[in-house]
Amino acid sequence: MDESLHTTNSLTGPPLLPIDPTPPRSPSLPPTSPVAAIPMGSHPMLTRAQAGIFKPRHSADLAYCGSFGLLFALLTSIEPKGFKSAAKNPAWLATMDEEVQALKNNHTWILVPRPAHTNIVGSKWVFQTKYLPNSSIERLKIRLIAKAFT
Repeated sequence: MDESLHTTNSLTGPPLLPIDPTPPRSPSLPPTSPVAAIPMGSHPMLTRAQAGIFKPRHSADLAYCGSFGLLFALLTSIEPKGFKSAAKNPAWLATMDEEVQALKNNHTWILVPRPAHTNIVGSKWVFQTKYLPNSSIERLKIRLIAKAFT
């Protein structure tokens, strides 16, 4: 058969050449060069903070919100985040005392000596201001919750 007329089958393709399992060496690198570790701080990724891109903070315009009573009350009221800030306000202290008295009256817990080598469940005060539809304050609400994840 004439070699010039010979065509390859498109499904099989041209014959494969033997593959050398050793990778080719670059003439510029020495044959036994150790692999250098890349330092941690040299990654090319650039974060938004590094580029100076920050989310804009949209502070509420209280002059505009003054016409909306409930919205104005919600934006201007400051609920304490913890006991230290609540202890500065006598109204919050009185509400905390009412909550503790309600827990005692309902026999929510029984005081027992602390067992050795056990974890004690912590607690946290949660503060909330309840409003009426006319944007006046209905009451201050406080809950003492157990941190069950501890």
